[in-house]
Amino acid sequence: MSGVLTFRQSAPFSCFINCYAMARSHYEKSYEWDKEKEFRLMNESFRFDRECYEPYLISKLKKDYTAEVFVESPYLERRYHELSEELEEQLNPVHKPLHLEDYREAARNDVAIVLLDKWHLDMYTHFAHWVLLSDYTASEGFTVNDSWTGKEMQMPEERLQDSVRSLRERLRCSPVIIRVGE
Repeated sequence: MSGVLTFRQSAPFSCFINCYAMARSHYEKSYEWDKEKEFRLMNESFRFDRECYEPYLISKLKKDYTAEVFVESPYLERRYHELSEELEEQLNPVHKPLHLEDYREAARNDVAIVLLDKWHLDMYTHFAHWVLLSDYTASEGFTVNDSWTGKEMQMPEERLQDSVRSLRERLRCSPVIIRVGE
């Protein structure tokens, strides 16, 4: 157990919003989260940009924490740059190929919001899904806090690698790692 509170999302597209809340609650022990906050943040985020709302919440995180953004897609890097011009906090995404070691380092040192193919979490459906990586050990793999189920689970390295590969190849989505630290 990582000690990170795992929130269960109330809406189909609020996984990133719940990861935002889980990251905040990890560093702010008194942070409170409820359905009302979730829907208010979802409304604010989608008003900012319906297709790419993550920069809005990353900017909010950067006001209180460090947040480093890593993306594989040059399009997503450009889009995050464009959107961050409208925000108080610049995102400065780093464009680079993401490898297993990047995920290990992010989960070992901080918490990380990452995009995976959900099928590798529940073996039910393929779609892009944001989760929080809250810990990593060589013996156990990754501790994943999943807002879809509202549960924390262990994910072996190979399964995380398969999920990222499927995200790239099957879903044609760019892997993303957002490292959130104090």
